[in-house]
Amino acid sequence: METLRAVEVHCYSLCIHILVEEALAWNACRLTLIDLFQDKRFGSLDESEQNRLVRMKAIARSMELAASRTEMNKGEKRGIGSVTLGR
Repeated sequence: METLRAVEVHCYSLCIHILVEEALAWNACRLTLIDLFQDKRFGSLDESEQNRLVRMKAIARSMELAASRTEMNKGEKRGIGSVTLGR
């Protein structure tokens, strides 16, 4: 658990750099930390390997959320998910 606390700031800084939007960055960081917690080998890696894994997973999660945000924005532009009231 201490290992995750040690990489949390680095993880968030990567996510916010990619996503810019704070709420999305926190979510990407949270999901990344969960991924790292579930990775049995993470705690046994040396610091440089841990940082590499944090970077890889944080970028992947951030890109995943960026893609879903883009898809949601496309849907809103097409009127998908919105309700138009008749007169």
